[in-house]
Amino acid sequence: MPNNMQSILSLLVLPIMVRFSGFLTYAQSLTHSSMSNRYGAISSTSGLYAINTHESVTMPTGFDYGCPNMNAQYLFTLPADSGEDFVAAEHLPLVVYFYPKDSTPGCTTEAQGFRDSIDAFKAAGYTVVGISRDSVKSHQNFVCKQELNFPLLSDKEETVCKQFDVIKEKNMYGKKVMGIERSTFVIDANGELLKEWRKVKVAGHVDEVLAFVQQPA
Repeated sequence: MPNNMQSILSLLVLPIMVRFSGFLTYAQSLTHSSMSNRYGAISSTSGLYAINTHESVTMPTGFDYGCPNMNAQYLFTLPADSGEDFVAAEHLPLVVYFYPKDSTPGCTTEAQGFRDSIDAFKAAGYTVVGISRDSVKSHQNFVCKQELNFPLLSDKEETVCKQFDVIKEKNMYGKKVMGIERSTFVIDANGELLKEWRKVKVAGHVDEVLAFVQQPA
């Protein structure tokens, strides 16, 4: 009796397995065809697809993708201490300096340096702007207290800070934290990066930036 049952089961199951195998082959051919139409040539090895796309990929501007020879545009929009949005594309050429925090000793000294040299930067054709993660309200207090004569921009979400790759690991009071590495960038009239300073030391820095932008074109 058991042998008879096995024979009956085999007769019932075998057609189902054959049909299912045929369905898998058909589905695989459809998937292969669909992917080929969309992505180009496809090769299959051990069930894994390798896609060779012939479509060109356009990367958005305004970001550094780690390619040292890439002429990326460094354009952005952020809220300013004035309460209005600062659109970088409308103020080129531009000196952008990133600093850790309003009203701290080093940041105050740096801001005062740009304040005192602002007329020389304007004469060279450049707009100066400072960026930190502080709020607009904090910037307003800082501007008022130090009588700053250039915009301070708030990047609370670190969007532009990451665009310029200035968020770095820092050691503060024995603890490792992520913060802004003091940096300055000169952007030309086409929105391209001309010069950058990283790990900036405040003393003499403003004079160095000014000397660079005053150079004959």
